[in-house]
Amino acid sequence: MKIIFGEEGNLITVFTHPECEYSKMLIDDLVESGEHFQNIDLLIDPEFWNSVENVCKGNRMTPITIYEDGSHLVGYNGVASKF
Repeated sequence: MKIIFGEEGNLITVFTHPECEYSKMLIDDLVESGEHFQNIDLLIDPEFWNSVENVCKGNRMTPITIYEDGSHLVGYNGVASKF
């Protein structure tokens, strides 16, 4: 399930997992800053793990942030949870 937050603008895609504290911290920061993003919860939509694995060279890690230009960021402040 994709949940869209924030005002219109550049859309960021964030892959999260509810058991990942870093995912929660990233979502809180994005909401607080008013960023326009969609959150994909990997527990609800496990078919998106393939997208995460492609970015993380076969690993299952969260959070993953994908920007409109295709660039990405793994983790929150350099830290990620591995599943």
